[in-house]
Amino acid sequence: MAAEKYKDISWKNYKSLPKEEKMEAFWYFMRKGTRPKHELEYDEKELTEEGKKAEDEKQLKRRMDLKRRLKEEKKKKEEKSKEKKIKL
Repeated sequence: MAAEKYKDISWKNYKSLPKEEKMEAFWYFMRKGTRPKHELEYDEKELTEEGKKAEDEKQLKRRMDLKRRLKEEKKKKEEKSKEKKIKL
């Protein structure tokens, strides 16, 4: 079937199709019950172990950075409170 060429079309490419082809693609997706893939979407099957590992590392790095910043802020507050006590 000629409509099979729309199987892996992206949303951006779908939007740029001529009107007649866009209608053909639209009906292809209606029959299949799917839609064009958005650039930000991904299936869990497509997310490899390396991708999962990289995401875990990013989250860990963010958490460590947040903890570090919180500790620094706490130290600054303590130093300010000590300075105020000394002034009084």
